[in-house]
Amino acid sequence: MTSTHNGGDLARKPNFARRIKWLGIFTLLAMLAWTGAWFWLADLGENKVDEALAKTAAQGRPVACDNRSIQGYPFRFGLFCDSVRFEDPTRGVRVSASALRTAAQVYNPWHLIAELEGPALIDAPGLQPLEIHWSLLHASVRANKPLPDRVSVEGKGLDVGLRIEAGALARAIAADYAAGHMRREDKDVAFAGEAGGLSIDPAITPGRTIPLLSASYDVLLKDGVRIIAAKPKDIPAALRGQRGEIRSAVVIFDEGGEARVAGPVSLDSTGLLDGDITVTFKDGDKLGQALARAIPEAASVIKPALSAAALAAGKDKEASLILTIRKGRISAGFIPIGNIPAL
Repeated sequence: MTSTHNGGDLARKPNFARRIKWLGIFTLLAMLAWTGAWFWLADLGENKVDEALAKTAAQGRPVACDNRSIQGYPFRFGLFCDSVRFEDPTRGVRVSASALRTAAQVYNPWHLIAELEGPALIDAPGLQPLEIHWSLLHASVRANKPLPDRVSVEGKGLDVGLRIEAGALARAIAADYAAGHMRREDKDVAFAGEAGGLSIDPAITPGRTIPLLSASYDVLLKDGVRIIAAKPKDIPAALRGQRGEIRSAVVIFDEGGEARVAGPVSLDSTGLLDGDITVTFKDGDKLGQALARAIPEAASVIKPALSAAALAAGKDKEASLILTIRKGRISAGFIPIGNIPAL
């Protein structure tokens, strides 16, 4: 009896070997199916890229992506190019750069990351030919319509030079790092960015010397989604009559002196700026010296005003003043400072 009972138990035990075998077969088939699907989608993507590039060429603004391919198997899709170029002969614009690599996860194709190798060469009317170098430049985009939810671009070891003649390059701007961001906030759009170790060569600012500095900003454009999504030629007109806010703008000079700016601004129907800006600063004497070198035409107003405000606030204390902007005219109380031209 006992022997029969044990035999029945053995007969009812699950066959784990068989289950593992079928699991292995199912996994292999799934991998083969996904491999086929991935390469089919990659081929479809390459065809779409080819169609898009052909369309830009037909419109007279060709975009080139040399030796392009879709890579990233098994869990990513990305466009890779050995070099990239853009031309708009009607406007005289030419831009080129080295290798481009992009990637998006298959489960989140709307989040795209990209990395671009330098140098970048830029030619445009009214602009000295530029050559830009960097040690790292990458971007991230969270796509949406009619405007991305977020766009971020970050670079390290940036060096902007002017191509003055064949093989010769004059340094213009350099930064240890720089970043720019755009993000949607309901119907509004916020722009933010920062730069560190920023130097500007006096050769491109004749009569002005801008000390080494770091800077950051965070501004909000009301109804920005509608405005930024407009055609580029229509954006200046769309900005007229709109409001915005400088939530924070900071400049810190390495030699001493710091200024922070915040306040609401708006453009009237003629493109002139209005606003009430609060300027908060530290080390007013050194800040005044730095700004006087950067804006020599206003030195006679800036240095005394900042020195007096710093003296009133006390050593190592913050001081503030209000800048009033009406129809593009800037004043600190009853003291005129300058004018901002219409947009």
